[in-house]
Amino acid sequence: MGFPPHWPEMNRSHDDSDCRLPDRDEARLRRERSRLLEELTDATDRLRAEVAERKHAEAQHEQHREQLAKQVRERTEDWNAAQALAHRFEAQSKTLAEERERLAQAHAASQRLMEDLDAARQRLEHVNEGLRDSERQARSAQTETARLLAQAGRSRAALLSVLEDHRQAEAGLRASEERFRRAVVGSPFPVLLHAEGGKILQASDSWCEITGYSREELATVEDWIRRAYGEDQSRVQADIDRLYGLNQGGAEGDSAIRTRSGELRIWDISSAPLGRLPDGRSLVITMAMDVTERRRAEAEISRLNAELERRVVERTAELNAANKELEAFSYSVSHDLRAPLRAVDGFAGILAEEHAAALNPEGRRLLDVIRNEAGHMGQLIDDLLDFARTGRAEMRKGVIDMSALAREAFQDQARLYFERELELKMAPLPPAWGDPAMIRLVWVNLISNAIKFTKYRTRAVIEIGAAGEPTDDRWYYIKDNGAGFNMKYADKLFRVFQRLHDSATFEGTGVGLALAQRIILRHGGRIWAEGQVEAGAIFHFTLPQRKSDA
Repeated sequence: MGFPPHWPEMNRSHDDSDCRLPDRDEARLRRERSRLLEELTDATDRLRAEVAERKHAEAQHEQHREQLAKQVRERTEDWNAAQALAHRFEAQSKTLAEERERLAQAHAASQRLMEDLDAARQRLEHVNEGLRDSERQARSAQTETARLLAQAGRSRAALLSVLEDHRQAEAGLRASEERFRRAVVGSPFPVLLHAEGGKILQASDSWCEITGYSREELATVEDWIRRAYGEDQSRVQADIDRLYGLNQGGAEGDSAIRTRSGELRIWDISSAPLGRLPDGRSLVITMAMDVTERRRAEAEISRLNAELERRVVERTAELNAANKELEAFSYSVSHDLRAPLRAVDGFAGILAEEHAAALNPEGRRLLDVIRNEAGHMGQLIDDLLDFARTGRAEMRKGVIDMSALAREAFQDQARLYFERELELKMAPLPPAWGDPAMIRLVWVNLISNAIKFTKYRTRAVIEIGAAGEPTDDRWYYIKDNGAGFNMKYADKLFRVFQRLHDSATFEGTGVGLALAQRIILRHGGRIWAEGQVEAGAIFHFTLPQRKSDA
């Protein structure tokens, strides 16, 4: 049974699926609407049945009336029949009146039902308006729900990201803890990780290997102290208990520990706090360096230093004695030897001046030889004294203008050989740090050596220069175009009295280069030579820079 055609609002579908009320309210509204629809359907069915029954009664009444009229027309003569028919008609009229009364009542009931239906329609309209409000609220709630769901989605994504970061942080923390554990366990030196209260959390392999104790034997710090320190354990225990209250680490110094085998080892121990455990206990890491061999070596070095100092004192005393003997020798040479030489040279000079005519040519030649050898002997004595004094003279170092010093030394030597043609090629020389008087002797001996061995050159060329990097030791050289030498005899050049040429060919005493070497060595430098026979020679020497000049 459908809705009445004059009530179009009842035919509208409310299956709008876009907006929905909460399930409980929507179900209650649907039950109310279904109940009202069932009441309307029942009332409509009853009304239609009564209307149909009334039409049927009216049709029958009309039929009876036509029959009665026909009978009245046919039986007007029969009064009794007519009277009876009148009675019947009256009865039927009464019945019809009753029926009409009943129909009127039914119509009134129908009117009341229609009023009830109108009230029900109004209530239904109110319900529909409530449904429409609910639908609007549902749409608003759906929009808000969608917004909240989107926000919840974003919050969920953020939460998942935070959870992922937390998971990664936990994984990183676990990896870091594992690396720290490996670092402690695999440390090449002893490491102990212990907590306040004495529990040992981790011990390195090297700790166990050196001491000989297993990790099971070292469950607590007290176990370690009892085994390693013996009678000194109370002091060590107090020091360790004090560590748990420190905010920064420090070195505890050397400690003598005893291993399982009874061997005494020396450990240099340091400890540092690592914060607190989750239960609030302090965490401390203790590291040790086995310095047993080092301390033994230091003790041996101390013993050797003492022995060395004793020997230095002895050698110094011996050196002082030797210096005194050398001074006595120098005095003897300078006085006892020079006097006879002066006498020989003086008497030989008197013979040459006053009695030369009495001597034959051979006698005069021998007299010249005596005078020359006496002079050579005097020069040799002077060189030896210079050599001896150079070894013990005090150096007074300062900045040396090497260009001026070398040029002055060349000019002094050139005056002695004024008859020779000498050419000097000299580039600017960097300054040096040393004793100016001693370094001047170096230049004098090297320049005189170059002039001497170029005596058979028509034009002697001497070149003085510097080499090397500015940050290195100062490096100087002197080069000549003289007789040169065979490099296989280069080690003899700087030895006293060692000569590669005879004195008849090249004069000299064989002391000058040895003197130059001694001066350079006393300055901390070095000297060497390169040469080739008849192709000249080049002498090199270096002098250390002053530290502030380097």
